[in-house]
Amino acid sequence: MGVLMDERADTLDISATIIDLAQKGLLVIEEVKKIGIFGKIDYIFKKTENKKTLLAYESLLLEKLFKNKSSVKLSELKFSFYKDLSLVKTKLYERIVERKMFFDNPEVIRKKYLITGILLACLPIFSLFVLGGFFVSPSMFAVITGIATCGITLVGFSSRMPKRTADGRELYRRSLGYKMFISGAEKYRQQFFENNNLFTETLPYAIIFGLSEKFAKAMKDIGIEPKEPKWYRGSSPFAVMSFTKSIDSFSNTLSSAIAATPTKSGSSGGGSSGGGFGGGGGGSW
Repeated sequence: MGVLMDERADTLDISATIIDLAQKGLLVIEEVKKIGIFGKIDYIFKKTENKKTLLAYESLLLEKLFKNKSSVKLSELKFSFYKDLSLVKTKLYERIVERKMFFDNPEVIRKKYLITGILLACLPIFSLFVLGGFFVSPSMFAVITGIATCGITLVGFSSRMPKRTADGRELYRRSLGYKMFISGAEKYRQQFFENNNLFTETLPYAIIFGLSEKFAKAMKDIGIEPKEPKWYRGSSPFAVMSFTKSIDSFSNTLSSAIAATPTKSGSSGGGSSGGGFGGGGGGSW
């Protein structure tokens, strides 16, 4: 859903997949309290013995996350997971093309138009240098200027060139409908009362749409106190509002850590790319 919404496999989409795999029972996320005033909260991923049929990018993510270990700290992934992250994103793009949501890999399409635009913009300038500017007639100059303008325009619009298929547009429309469902959660209180797990199943998608705090407040207002999830072990007593904030904090920390790259000098660097959550189940929408 994250790729479908913004046409990009962002780092947060991968983070959401990790949360989705956790709520499916394939791993446990454990919060580690910070030590000292300047310490930072860390997290431990613990692999479970549960087995489920997974998509190719989900299987690859689990494989690269643990690498034959039963547990791993998030801090251990910093400055080392970025190469694996690229592989997982590639698999995710392959999945959406296979699912016929897009005609081709959106990232490949963007790069094609970007490179074509740069070439079109630079070629006329190169031609002027070769000709020395002395043998360029006004009409030729107009043509050269037009080509350069087309190139610059292509560069500017390259990010918008990926196109959803008919199936992709339909799924996009349904995703917007799901967003409306989350945004108006208080109107559907009966569905939440009937399904105790609906809160945790819906939470990752609420984070996609930037509605996590509003969603948690709606749960509180309609008198729903979900059970503490078995897949997340926090360092403080469970409450829906504090749990939601913890998940927000975790997803942001995770996104930053797994995308961080070391600099050539050996010091730390890198960062994360924005985006929405992706992942699997969230009810029949």
